[in-house]
Amino acid sequence: MHLEGVGFTGASTGVIESPDALRTGAKTLSLKLIPHEGMLVGRILATDSKTVMLPYVLSLNRAPA
Repeated sequence: MHLEGVGFTGASTGVIESPDALRTGAKTLSLKLIPHEGMLVGRILATDSKTVMLPYVLSLNRAPA
């Protein structure tokens, strides 16, 4: 992850447990998150090594310790 303007961008590999991502094997993840109302909100694009690009929207907030 690195800072880009007010948000964070990055790339990783991982598994999103949705039927489409599991079926296509889309495991390369591109992330973009920005702070909004005490959370990080943004998108993840899950891709395979060929032609699949699956968009996901997410929000992250801190869980109480």
